[in-house]
This record gives sequence, structure tokens and C-alpha cells, in this order.
Amino acid sequence: AGAKGQTLVEQTEPEVKRRRQNNRRDLDSVVDRYIQEQFAGWSIVATDVKLVEGLTLRQRIRRGKEEALGTKARLGANYWKELRQTYALDDSIVRKLAVANPDDKVSPALISALGSANATNTNQRNKAPLFQHLATATECTQKESVGLLRSILEVKPTAVGSSCPLIVAVLKLICRLNLDKKHPSEVAFVKAHMDEALATTYIRLKREGVPSSTF
Repeated sequence: AGAKGQTLVEQTEPEVKRRRQNNRRDLDSVVDRYIQEQFAGWSIVATDVKLVEGLTLRQRIRRGKEEALGTKARLGANYWKELRQTYALDDSIVRKLAVANPDDKVSPALISALGSANATNTNQRNKAPLFQHLATATECTQKESVGLLRSILEVKPTAVGSSCPLIVAVLKLICRLNLDKKHPSEVAFVKAHMDEALATTYIRLKREGVPSSTF
């Protein structure tokens, strides 16, 4: 037994946990750098939404890097060329988030909230009205759903600040209004994006000591 009645295993568990968290953050940084270098100018839809064999481009790069670390192999030019060919966007990606009925009504409150959240002047941006609308809206047309889903695709699901919570707030709206049943194809299209945001939120809350049951 060690200090204060702890076994050696119990004493080392927190340190092992910290190392794993640091390694995860280091790997995330490496993947971010690869995307910036190899896929400069690509949209978040291409890097974090489009699925090929169940994986986004970001997830595929992460897996490739983990495998390379195990074998000390190098991710070479052919690897990146193949990924570009595999994950390049086509018109079908855009069509999956198309407005079905242009005459669908759109809440003036939603238009105003989106405008405030995406103001051209970054110093004037305010996401509070949008969070308020998402928490209180009693309906959401297909046209409104497309607008909201397109807006969350513009932010990185692992971003700090209010970006990730915004994705989670949209997910709560989807669950509350059963939008996954009303607009299944549109919601399914952004599932990987929302899953990434949920994972990021879970890791953050766990790091802050929030119980898993609360999450």
C-alpha cells in the first residue's frame, strides 16, 4: 500500500489518465495541422460531415496517424492524394441539404437571431438570441431546419467557445421537436457533425468533474 492507504495502481491511475488526455490533445493538434496543410480551403462539410465507410475525413486521418505511429510509417503523397479523391465534394452533398419548399414560412425571430450570430462585424456578433430561439421554438419547418443545419456546418464541432454548444443546442431542438422524424434525411446528413460535438462536450464535462449520468 502507498500513501494514505492507496495501492500503487490507485496512485498511478490519475497520471495514466492525464497522459492519455494529453496524448489525445496532441493527436488532435496533429490532425488539425494535417487538414490545414493538405486540405487548405476545404469546407467543414468536406472535412467533418461527409462520410466514407462510416468515417469523416478528420476521423480517417486520425486513424491513419494512429496506425502510422504503431508501425513508424509515414503518411506520404499517395496517401493524401487518395484521401483528396475520396472525400472531394460533389453536387449530391449540396442537394442533401436543399430546401424542399421555398414557400415554407421562416420565423422572423430566427432570421434575426441568425443575423445577430453571424454579423459581418465580429465584434457585434451575439449568439444569445439564437440560443434563446433554439430553446423556446415550438415548431421548425423544413426550410428553417435546412438553414439551421447549414449554419452549424459552418463551425468546427471541436471548436472552443460557443460553437460546440451551439451545435448541441440545435441537437436539443431536433430531439424536442422530433425533427429527426419530420426531416430524417436532412438530420441524418449532419449526424457525424453532431456526434463529434457531443463527444467534445462529453470530454469537456468529464474533465470538469461532471458525472456521466448528468451528461
